[in-house]
Amino acid sequence: MKKIDEPVRKDTLHMSNRQANTVIRQNIEAAMLLLMREKAFSDITITELIKRAGVSRVSYYRNYDSKESVLENYLDRFVFRSACILAQFDSTRGMEQWLLLLEMTRSSADEYKLFMDAGFGDTILRRFIAALDRDNTEHDKEVHAKNCYLAGAFFAVITQWVKDGMDTEASVVAKVANDLMLKGLS
Repeated sequence: MKKIDEPVRKDTLHMSNRQANTVIRQNIEAAMLLLMREKAFSDITITELIKRAGVSRVSYYRNYDSKESVLENYLDRFVFRSACILAQFDSTRGMEQWLLLLEMTRSSADEYKLFMDAGFGDTILRRFIAALDRDNTEHDKEVHAKNCYLAGAFFAVITQWVKDGMDTEASVVAKVANDLMLKGLS
């Protein structure tokens, strides 16, 4: 049986199971991102992932059922933060909200590029739609269409902005996006 790396073991000895699993998930996610900087996502094995994370195979499978689920867990946090801002879009604070979304994206741009390069664009878009639609408990088709529009617009804007190296000032992107949301194409 493979021994857990000492640093992780020592960190988790005096924690509750929940706290220990949080540390383990953080280590696995960080290891995945490091490995994705070195090689294609499809070439990463569970064995090298757990070795880099310093966790046992049992610990890995207690928290994740696939490599994809590691990325999906990380994505969910990014999407949730963004969707919370989008869901509360207010025309009086639109510029402020777009700037906040763009700065949040800038702080995660390296990871965002890795996800796009790994082919997770559709997953990101679906997650944005689901996050915005989570309060649509009546399954209102009009609300769903609005959420699809918002998610698609945000996804397209940030994806292209990141692909372009974020060369355009965030304030310019925010103004264009905000104007389009308020006035439409004219």
